[in-house]
Amino acid sequence: MKVKIYTDGAARGNPDGPGGYGTVLEFIDSKGQLHTKELSCGYKKTTNNRMELMAVIAGLEALNRPCEIELYSDSKYVVDAFNQHWIDGWLKKGWKRGKNEPVKNVDLWKRLLKAKEPHQITFIWVKGHDGHPQNERCDKMAVAAALGDMLFWAAVVLVAATAALTSLLLNAHAKRAEQGSNLAAIAAIAGCGIGTAASLCLAHHMEIASLAGAVVVKAAVAGTLSSIIVGICLYLLGYQRTYTESDLS
Repeated sequence: MKVKIYTDGAARGNPDGPGGYGTVLEFIDSKGQLHTKELSCGYKKTTNNRMELMAVIAGLEALNRPCEIELYSDSKYVVDAFNQHWIDGWLKKGWKRGKNEPVKNVDLWKRLLKAKEPHQITFIWVKGHDGHPQNERCDKMAVAAALGDMLFWAAVVLVAATAALTSLLLNAHAKRAEQGSNLAAIAAIAGCGIGTAASLCLAHHMEIASLAGAVVVKAAVAGTLSSIIVGICLYLLGYQRTYTESDLS
């Protein structure tokens, strides 16, 4: 079975910052139909090279039978290790390189070699950020996975801030109009709705998750958490005051 695998890794604050990888597998069946599978995952503390390796490992470990593989990566670190036979030298030297220096990321290199065993693989280097469709897709998934948590909490803050501001403005209007604080509650709900929609758009645009369902879940969680936050803020700041007859007299 012939399979094409496209991979990319990303890290922010490299080294030892958040990172992620993106992998796309493509297979054309006997009827000429293209089948695609996408994989991505984020890590709180990693390096770019480790994510490049993990992208390849994830793709290979997703296969359940020996395959003839074309593997595309924009990482010279990965591609040249095989095409320039660096890894053969590392193995002969007991995972040492250069002036007897230890090879970095040995744990992942060993895992990659094990995942590679059943397959025939051709490693192909592609230039990154050069318009290659699958490479661009992998890059987006890798970056999204790396930034996923930060963007999620940014969306939560956006929701809460939107709801609180809207509630504040309408509550001020309600006081002037002597209509009680019901408008404030309505505003809070409306604000949460607006903020949740904004967080959903943010999640979709930044591709926090490759599956639409996961994006919706994240947005729903953001809306729920922000509702709690807004409720506490409204209570503490007195925006949910209930007017009595004496208040209106």
